[in-house]
Amino acid sequence: MKGEKRQLIEQMIAKSQQKSEAKKEIRIDSESLQTYYDAFYQGHDASLESDELLHQWRYWRERAMNFLVRREHSEVELRQKLRQRALPEWLFEPLIEWLYSRDYLSLERFAYSYAKNRADLGYGPIRVSYELRVEHQVPERFINEAFREINWERAEAVAARKIRHSDPLKYRAALYRRGFNSDG
Repeated sequence: MKGEKRQLIEQMIAKSQQKSEAKKEIRIDSESLQTYYDAFYQGHDASLESDELLHQWRYWRERAMNFLVRREHSEVELRQKLRQRALPEWLFEPLIEWLYSRDYLSLERFAYSYAKNRADLGYGPIRVSYELRVEHQVPERFINEAFREINWERAEAVAARKIRHSDPLKYRAALYRRGFNSDG
């Protein structure tokens, strides 16, 4: 299992290195890590050796990539998961920038996969749009692009199968709670 994860991560790294030629290159080495670390602890008496900085960088980079190998995450979700696991504050910005630069973290891909998953579970465009905008802070352009590819009629049919109310008012209210328009 661990070998498979490592292989997936190595494949992601290899694929991103090919893509990174066209993108802005963000290089993380002991010098740049020291710069981030010093900037974060500006005026405080804190210091780590460059070997320890590189060790922390590699450890947390692999942890973040393990999350992204399993499924797409929004930046908000990834930050939350890393914070729960005690990622040092000074490492957040360089790590997130690096993940974006290598295209491991993509709000566009996240918006599509999240919207597709929620639609398949019977949730409507109003609710899914709200969740993406507010809870995950995905820009509107990515939400609109993802929504063009989702079959909302099928999502409403799934919701209707799950609701099972004979009273039309309760049925419409349940659809509304799931994120569908109340007009019939």
